[in-house]
Amino acid sequence: MIKELAISFVVLVIILKFSFFNTSTAAILRGTLLFYLVFVIPGLLLTYLLFDELYILERYALSLLIGFIVMGILGYYSGIILDLHIRTAPYLIAPILIIVEGAMLHRKSKS
Repeated sequence: MIKELAISFVVLVIILKFSFFNTSTAAILRGTLLFYLVFVIPGLLLTYLLFDELYILERYALSLLIGFIVMGILGYYSGIILDLHIRTAPYLIAPILIIVEGAMLHRKSKS
């Protein structure tokens, strides 16, 4: 899982660097890392929790969709319930979601 995630991260950074050649590499790395932390990793952990038998491309496609949906819903309701601003919600929700899903995945793998 980690090897495929790292390879896809590097490939995306290279594609974005060629696409936005005037942009600094640090800005592209920061944007790609934020994209992965907010959308890809939470969705990927959820697909490992919910679906056992998926090919890697199916898992990544589904994890992107699930990541967008979950972060959108949690960001909306955190703004209503917790009065979080839309700019700060992904920075607070994504790490909490990754920790909770990682703990659930660890518990699932132990049993």
